[in-house]
Amino acid sequence: MRRNGLRLAAICAVAVGLAGCFWPSPGAGPGRTANNAFETDITPASVAGLGLVWTATGDGGGAMTAPVTSLRGVHVSDHVGFYAFSFATGERLWTTPVPPTAPFVLGPVVADGDRVVLGYGFGNLGGRWTTTFADAATGADQGSGGVAAGLVDGLANNVLLTRSLGFGTGTPLVTVIQVSNLASPAGNWRSTIDLSNGQTTRALTLGSTRIYQAGRGIATPTGSTNAVRAFLVATPPAQCPPPAPAGFGCPAWATDIDSTVATSPVVNADETVVYTGTDTGTVYALDAATGAILWTSTNAAPGQVTDTPALANGSLYVPTTNGLVVLDAATGALKWAAGAGSVRVQPAVAGGVVFTGAQDGTVMAFAAAGCGQPFCGPLWTVDTGDAAITGAPAVNQGRLYVGTADDRLLAYGLP
Repeated sequence: MRRNGLRLAAICAVAVGLAGCFWPSPGAGPGRTANNAFETDITPASVAGLGLVWTATGDGGGAMTAPVTSLRGVHVSDHVGFYAFSFATGERLWTTPVPPTAPFVLGPVVADGDRVVLGYGFGNLGGRWTTTFADAATGADQGSGGVAAGLVDGLANNVLLTRSLGFGTGTPLVTVIQVSNLASPAGNWRSTIDLSNGQTTRALTLGSTRIYQAGRGIATPTGSTNAVRAFLVATPPAQCPPPAPAGFGCPAWATDIDSTVATSPVVNADETVVYTGTDTGTVYALDAATGAILWTSTNAAPGQVTDTPALANGSLYVPTTNGLVVLDAATGALKWAAGAGSVRVQPAVAGGVVFTGAQDGTVMAFAAAGCGQPFCGPLWTVDTGDAAITGAPAVNQGRLYVGTADDRLLAYGLP
């Protein structure tokens, strides 16, 4: 019998902290490692026993975002609203509808203990962006708290990272990065950092000292528009010199990459290395302080890197159009690979298991350490239906959660 959810929440909060027991944001935390090191129920020995526990649906808003968990429930969004569901039954606890107006962007949920943060906006209507806190149990609006409005990309150590887009003729033209210090509003800042040239900027990654962006941007000190960039959390960017447009902030460093399309970066626990992948199949590891390239790998080729890799126990789990590729995080050397379909969402690692979600609706689990062979088969697989997995796997207290393109949230658990 599963333990009482509230009792578990109390144990987690006291024993290992919220980030250890819960999956509070896409990627399991602001650094986007997608690793729950405290999972003990789901293991390579038990994962084959996972079965569907419940299915929940949204209000017809299409693709579900990556599920997250708070002290009070499981949270997702689609194109028309934000939702909270019961851990035990999948019963809907509350809904915050957001009427769509094009061009309209609704971001994922980020949990913060007993509350969640919601962000959405209308880029071509005078920059009408909204970020609000809500009670995780009831959805009651707790207001903005004075934070800069936009999509929520990260929350850690009382620093909230939001991002807003400026649109023209229906396509994004600029990205504005905003830092809100919840403990000291005097530390708040905003800066225009990116010319997207019609491409929607991927979510930014929040480290303890830097913010990381990858992909297209303004002309940087290296003269490239395709780069990985870092901005200091505590200090607003200085004005970029010409030929950058007036009002654009320059990064602390920028390192050229081989494509305009790159994943949201992932940063390791001590913020020494940052990783990203591109649609050319290249994976980069860079020094987080300087931007120096530590290694590059084309082991993901000929598959495109489709989303942020997961990082756990010295391995980088790279989702590609040809399956899962696992690299040594220190060297970039290929460890093993798996045919997991076209994996379009970030994998999740927990309890010695790595989970993937594919474009054909298949979810698979593999031993995170590999199988002792260059190519590994799954320990468990389930067909969720014909709809693609759009909500990246999240693992929390013996449960696996995934979202689908047809507006479903699925929960799998052990007997």
